Amino acid sequence: MRKALILAVMFIALMGEQVAQAQDDEVSCSLTGEDAAFQTYIKFGDDAREAGDWEQAVHYYTCATRVKPDDPEAYRRRGKIYLDRLQYFDLAIADYTHVLELDPTDPVAFLNRGFAYFNLKDYAKAADEYSRSIGYDANYALAYNNRGVAKMNMGDFVGAVADFNKAISLDMRPLSWPYNNRGIAFANLFEPDKAIEDHKKAIELDPYFADPYYRLGDLMFNEGRYSEAITYYKEHLRLAGDNAVSHVADRLAQLEQTTDWVRLLPVGIIGVIVLIAAVGTGRSLWLRRRHNQALRKRKRSYEEDIPVKAEPEVPVQAPSARQSVPVALVLVPILVMATSAIAYILTRGRTQE
Repeated sequence: MRKALILAVMFIALMGEQVAQAQDDEVSCSLTGEDAAFQTYIKFGDDAREAGDWEQAVHYYTCATRVKPDDPEAYRRRGKIYLDRLQYFDLAIADYTHVLELDPTDPVAFLNRGFAYFNLKDYAKAADEYSRSIGYDANYALAYNNRGVAKMNMGDFVGAVADFNKAISLDMRPLSWPYNNRGIAFANLFEPDKAIEDHKKAIELDPYFADPYYRLGDLMFNEGRYSEAITYYKEHLRLAGDNAVSHVADRLAQLEQTTDWVRLLPVGIIGVIVLIAAVGTGRSLWLRRRHNQALRKRKRSYEEDIPVKAEPEVPVQAPSARQSVPVALVLVPILVMATSAIAYILTRGRTQE
């Protein structure tokens, strides 16, 4: 029985290998006829790409490059998958380099090769590639936008603003991108008003664009406008979902906790004022009562001609409740300022952790 099971498993494995081999034979680069085979492989690759089968698409585009190695189209399409889907940036650079060897004036190839360098964090090379793209197409808005982002990563925020201005003037699509990017540059140039204006414009152009919401939240937070920061942070979390910026949720929780505490300040201040008034009024009533008792005692002693025992002198004029008001007027502002200062310190301390 055991041998029979082993034989069955071996048979199934062998059949699986044969099926896999048959599938490999079906997608092998065996078509003949240069032009017809090339177009067929391109179509197969496009179909696989539409289905989200990136590896299969790469395979078909590779077959197309073998059938017709002097046509740049298959390299373009394979390079795009390497760049955007598989994130094989070195392979993408190789493909776009091959495209430029066959078509040296292709601005899109320069742009995409620049983006590959950007993802490898070689911002100088990326900026150079974008500049070469612009050299062949002076109205290529996306190249200006991307070069601006590369410049920001190199610390050239002034140059970045100039590039974003150009992308905006060329009416780039989506236009929310260069506005949002320019807002980032302005924030790094310590021009928060301009940054806020640009991020709001980006939201106006695309209300579902999550990035400017958290950046506005950060700007509002830095200016102490915490209620507005909370609103923008919440909207970012709603739109971004699992892709939300990491610090937003923590900062929002801290702000809401602090804000709840600060909301109790007016109640506390009113309570202190009431307490001071009550203490002052109680003290005045107590002194008035002692004064009246002393007067009655003296009056009775005079009428009955009874010697009065020497006691500590009681003030002739009892203080009224109004005399406690100056004390409250001094203490209340001090308490208000103290609690406000404590609230500010706690707010900054909790939210900057």
